[in-house]
Amino acid sequence: MNKCPTYQILNLIGKKWTMVVIQEVGLSGRKGFNTIFKRMNKISPKLLAKRLGELEESGIVEKKAIKRKNGLRTSYK
Repeated sequence: MNKCPTYQILNLIGKKWTMVVIQEVGLSGRKGFNTIFKRMNKISPKLLAKRLGELEESGIVEKKAIKRKNGLRTSYK
């Protein structure tokens, strides 16, 4: 794979659903996975998780884990 940062970001943004995920996460503060998934009713959970992971890895999206009584919650910003 090309190591050029411009190529890498364009490659990521050009993938299906990426821009919609960025828009949804960026709309209003932190959101949990299920909230994002419900608002994007046509994406599969597997693909949403993959895109969120790619966006987190590239530094576009921030993932935060929150420890709760009933388990661990993640949110994205």
